[in-house]
Amino acid sequence: MTVPETRPLTASRTFPSGFLWGTATAAYQIEGAAREGRPDPVHLGHLLAHPRQGLRGPHR
Repeated sequence: MTVPETRPLTASRTFPSGFLWGTATAAYQIEGAAREGRPDPVHLGHLLAHPRQGLRGPHR
């Protein structure tokens, strides 16, 4: 078995010119505590836990 040559993670690595970093998150990752027994669930957490209620309300 041949093991391919590897470089240490600290080796110099660069991104192409003009490379832009991007990030993302989902609201439920941040606001998803509506079902965790929190005494005052945040509004978005409630809407995500009960989506049909949100559709019937002012948030269409």
